[in-house]
Amino acid sequence: MKWLPRILLLLLALAAGSVCVRLGFWQLSRRAEKRHANVAMRAALAGASLDLGDSLPRWEQLGRRVVVVHGRFDDRVQILLGGYEHEGQPGVEVVTPLMLRAGEAVLVDRGWLSAQDPTSAHPEQFAEPTARPVRALAESLPGGRQGAVTVLTGDSATRYLALHLNRDTLAARLPYPLSDVVLHELPGPGVPREPLRSLPEPLDETMHLSYAVQWFAIAAAIVGGSIALAVRGMPRPAVPRPLPEHSRR
Repeated sequence: MKWLPRILLLLLALAAGSVCVRLGFWQLSRRAEKRHANVAMRAALAGASLDLGDSLPRWEQLGRRVVVVHGRFDDRVQILLGGYEHEGQPGVEVVTPLMLRAGEAVLVDRGWLSAQDPTSAHPEQFAEPTARPVRALAESLPGGRQGAVTVLTGDSATRYLALHLNRDTLAARLPYPLSDVVLHELPGPGVPREPLRSLPEPLDETMHLSYAVQWFAIAAAIVGGSIALAVRGMPRPAVPRPLPEHSRR
């Protein structure tokens, strides 16, 4: 029974090590997912634009690709996504609904706007009242999980401050139905200078590889250290002592 604590410790270490190994492989799978998404994004940006006119299909019919949509921005509504930087300067991403033919709206990320404090950003000063085509990368607009939104009222526009876009949260506050697609407008001819449009940033793949290495190293340390402790306490086989010289005679 004196070995029972050591056996339990070893079993616990093996269980903890297996969890760490599983987390390591999960990080590798996340890296593969991001790599696949980055490949798809580069392919979409390199491909030809799909002109959809003034209508937009649902996300499962469209997928991630570059499209051209014709509509008019609803400058009375501005959505500010805080926590964005450009060349070390703080600012916000400006998202504005684009009104389509059937009365539906699609959210368009119009780019980055400098602001020391997100609440001080006023994208309504860069209104675009004229209908025009929008060339953008189509992405899925997530829903289901409600997000926190701060309402900032003004004379000419209502600003919504959030950390991320959520279709259900925003649809409950807007007077028209929202598409399940969000458009990331790309730079190009005829696009205003502000807010600043830019190509989408690729997802970070390297972080998951370093995390995986860390989890595998932790697993090796836990299991290896536990085995060393268990072996250290095991009794060593007795080594027979040589008989004295006079006993051999």
